[in-house]
Amino acid sequence: MRMLYGLEFFFLAKELKSIEGYFIENFYELGKGRFRLKLSKSGAQANLLCVLPYSISIAYAFERVETPTNFSIAVRKRIGGFKITEVRRLNNDRIIQLELAKGDEIVNVIIELFGKGNFIVADRSAKIVLAYTQHRFSDRAVYVGMPYVHPKGSAADMLNSEVLSKALSEAARDGRNIGEALQKNLQIGKPYVAQILENIGISDEEHEAQFDHEKQRKFHEELKGYISGSKGFYLYNENGRPIDFSIGLLSKYKNFEALKFDTLGTTIAAFYESEPTESRESAAEVELKKSIEKQKALVAEIDVEISKSKQIADFIFANMAEINGIIEHAAQNKHAAKEELQRYCKSIRIKDVDLKNKTVTIEIPQ
Repeated sequence: MRMLYGLEFFFLAKELKSIEGYFIENFYELGKGRFRLKLSKSGAQANLLCVLPYSISIAYAFERVETPTNFSIAVRKRIGGFKITEVRRLNNDRIIQLELAKGDEIVNVIIELFGKGNFIVADRSAKIVLAYTQHRFSDRAVYVGMPYVHPKGSAADMLNSEVLSKALSEAARDGRNIGEALQKNLQIGKPYVAQILENIGISDEEHEAQFDHEKQRKFHEELKGYISGSKGFYLYNENGRPIDFSIGLLSKYKNFEALKFDTLGTTIAAFYESEPTESRESAAEVELKKSIEKQKALVAEIDVEISKSKQIADFIFANMAEINGIIEHAAQNKHAAKEELQRYCKSIRIKDVDLKNKTVTIEIPQ
């Protein structure tokens, strides 16, 4: 497993806004550091899958758990039936906060995806009431009864053009290569830095002399393309097994099978999930089954059309002599009516005659 890159976490935080308005129907601990929140909204259902410290995503895949753990029971008591009113990213860090409400009561779920990760429940005032892991760090402590404090420092805001321009300017003046300098300032992920530089025609090992204002502008435009999600989401397979995923295609995986997904969350779920069991299907399997069913429906439609075309061809071939007779008589008598032409037919029923436009329409038995 690998950690999410900064660009991926940024985009994933935006995707998670889609669960706002959902109610928490249940909570499951699936194994060490793995959790599932079962959500519902006006008959619709969703699953929020959390794998500490690697990912959090809306997923097709889920595991069934027969016996709840003490932690899952404690979480259910504190958040069951609450409505997700807001999903936000804290301090531009690898932290997702779910603000929950039930009547006048407010609860916060805080999911940390760094270090060993953590799943924390805090009250309205951010006082910790439950934590998967209680621990003291150099700059803060996570213990029940203490106020929740996020780590010091924050990542760059990739949507802020001033922050990006400053980072690019600093990179242009940095004595190291451009790729390292950009990753240091933006923290979007080395593969994405390298890919964007490749897209604008710069090697990540080149230095500030090649990184002028025009190249900075192009870098900015390319980065916005990744941030918008317009480049798509891909899962890379080797011998049928997922090896990595990305926003947009990465050149380093050009020789591998690339499966395209609709969202980053479903892509991540397909990559991080454990081996399928009888009680669940993987996200990749669900996507594949959907694709197969669509193809089966398309093939069925084509088969029907082929069958109809064959039926028409067989009828015409079997009655070719009679059809030629109708055509010959109509050509000799340009004022022939439908009833007159019908007298020359034994097996064919004439539907319409328009000799002005030189057409005779016949019925094909179904």
